[in-house]
Amino acid sequence: MGSKDWQEAVILSLLYHGVVSNSAHLARVTMNAVFLDADTYKGMKWFQDRARQSSSIKSIIESVAVSMLQQQGVEAPAAAAAPHRAAQAPAGNNNAGLDDRPAALKRKHLALSATMNKVSGKKRRRLLCETDGLELRKSCLVAHLPTPAPKSRWCFQCSYSYTATPKTDDNTWEEVRRSRKMVGRRSSSRCGTCNVHLCTRKTTCWTDFHEGKQTAAEGFLNDNEV
Repeated sequence: MGSKDWQEAVILSLLYHGVVSNSAHLARVTMNAVFLDADTYKGMKWFQDRARQSSSIKSIIESVAVSMLQQQGVEAPAAAAAPHRAAQAPAGNNNAGLDDRPAALKRKHLALSATMNKVSGKKRRRLLCETDGLELRKSCLVAHLPTPAPKSRWCFQCSYSYTATPKTDDNTWEEVRRSRKMVGRRSSSRCGTCNVHLCTRKTTCWTDFHEGKQTAAEGFLNDNEV
């Protein structure tokens, strides 16, 4: 820690190893609660291994810290309370209804999140890279937490595919499809809100995605535009 005062260093260390670390561990247990069911539970060591594979403590702390910075430390107003406050605004006040904006925006984000569970992977990628999708990715009004997925899949942020063999008069589309290659990493963790798999260990994929940064697939397409 970069403090010259040993007391500040001790306080920060106690906060990290106490409140912050315990909260992050509790969050990881909650995210993996499905593995505690009687039908799936195979012992404490097995559960600990599954929890570690799903997400790291560092990634959870980073996710919470980024959300706090984006929200500027201010708790978002509850959706149910916002309309009530807006109704109390005095008549003729130009700010009347402003308190309802976070609630309306949250409903919009939740509706888009529900859509992500119904569309194909190709359409989901397109939606998440458009304006509304970028808003959802960066939103602090909905919870973005890594959750374990039944199967590992390619990371949305760092992975992309391409065909090594272009179509010519001398080959078939089947040969072109067979030449398809994947670049990137697979992950067994996904964002339940955005419904995409993301790397959470030893990479910045989770943070980059929820900051709205360009994905590897977008970068590849931009670099190969004719």
